[in-house]
Amino acid sequence: MTSAQKHNIEWLLDTNDAESSQLIGGNSDTLKTAIPYPPEIANGYSEHVHLPDGIVVIQDRHDFIGKDRPPVIPLGVFEVSFPVPVLAVHILHHGEIEMHSHLHNQTERRQPGLDMFGRLQDYKMEQTVYTQEDIAATTLIIPDMTLLAILGAELHESLISGLGLNAFPSNNFLRIPASISLPMKDCVPEALQQSMRVLYAQSKLLQYLLEINLHVSAPGRLIKTGDANSSKAEQLYHVLLSVEGETPTLTKLGQQFGMSPARLNKEFAAKYGESIYSFVANLRLSQAHEALISSDVPMKTLAHKIGYSHVNNFIIAFKNKFGVTPGSLRTKN
Repeated sequence: MTSAQKHNIEWLLDTNDAESSQLIGGNSDTLKTAIPYPPEIANGYSEHVHLPDGIVVIQDRHDFIGKDRPPVIPLGVFEVSFPVPVLAVHILHHGEIEMHSHLHNQTERRQPGLDMFGRLQDYKMEQTVYTQEDIAATTLIIPDMTLLAILGAELHESLISGLGLNAFPSNNFLRIPASISLPMKDCVPEALQQSMRVLYAQSKLLQYLLEINLHVSAPGRLIKTGDANSSKAEQLYHVLLSVEGETPTLTKLGQQFGMSPARLNKEFAAKYGESIYSFVANLRLSQAHEALISSDVPMKTLAHKIGYSHVNNFIIAFKNKFGVTPGSLRTKN
């Protein structure tokens, strides 16, 4: 995709709704709450991002600041019930914690690389943090029916079996390479507006689930590329080129093309060399490039319409792609 390619940019030039949001990926609700540490000891927060189809991504951060802080802090007992069975994943990116699961009366002192997986409808967990290092963790809550829709029956069965979660309820601790889990650390970047964050998070989640599946499952159970699916990838390509403003979620695209989102994303990437999210993000930047040259629509409006939370984030992404800032491009023209 180059700047010389012509794109449909009329929707970017419409300034009648300059303050409205024309976003990518659907709606998302975010709740960010402080963890009640004494201010002289630590700062911490837990951010809950609700994705389509009942998926929740939780990002926890604990930054320890006091020199006289205790070496261990019990955070207490966490007890949650879900309306439907879910796959719950807890990934520790940095630091050290101890978790006691009441489900199997099991305690694990964890460092990065030892992740927790559960297939359950409720849980009761005691958590203790060790304060010698800051802590960063990501929790994924995925309804089992959503997981089935995302992966398809064969990959769903393969993943559940590979994780050792055939029994219900069950939980397990498994060693997972950082190369698989690390992308989830920043899977809901604040640089993007809410709906753009949804598409980005869904893309990272699909990548994670597929790589986890390959890591824990029997060899040979991979998604194969076929001519029929290649044709659907081409159809999707043309659909994405024609979309104005808000783009459907990966779940809706999968339903539209009769494929699981994981398979559709994989087939699209196999044919076009990038994920659906990456293609849409690059397309939006190319559309903004043409709009900057051919119109005087304010840069802030363009940044907002293509899904950036702040114009500075747009400028950085634009320069990374085209090698020039949007302001200098408009000055030259």
